[in-house]
Amino acid sequence: MNYVTYENPGRKGDDCLICLPDRFSWFAFLLPPVWALANGLWLLLAVMIVSVMAFAQLSEFFALPGFSLYFLFALWLGFEANGLVGAKLIRGGWQDNSLVPASGLMQAETKYFSSQRRMHRMAQKRKQKETQENSEE
Repeated sequence: MNYVTYENPGRKGDDCLICLPDRFSWFAFLLPPVWALANGLWLLLAVMIVSVMAFAQLSEFFALPGFSLYFLFALWLGFEANGLVGAKLIRGGWQDNSLVPASGLMQAETKYFSSQRRMHRMAQKRKQKETQENSEE
């Protein structure tokens, strides 16, 4: 499984990283309004309420029952749930950093932080090398 990492540069410590799994969300599929409330997606909740009312009205004119339209909407939401949460984080100032392959959340965080330390060390070595080259000239 893959995890998408989001980092907030304005925060320090444990609150600076969020890892969202890149997978189907059963919670969002089974209870879309509750999921939207739990994740603070108010606009999506309003769209859901309007959609349910529209599905009820459309079911009178078409052969499809309103539940099948709701089911398709919930299925779409199950697949896009973590992407919608990620978009909310980006709007809030978080940065989408990388896709980390991992078997669990702890492994994803460990891999992310170890790769960040490695990148930091490489940048320091590059800076030292440039400093040495400039001092030799």
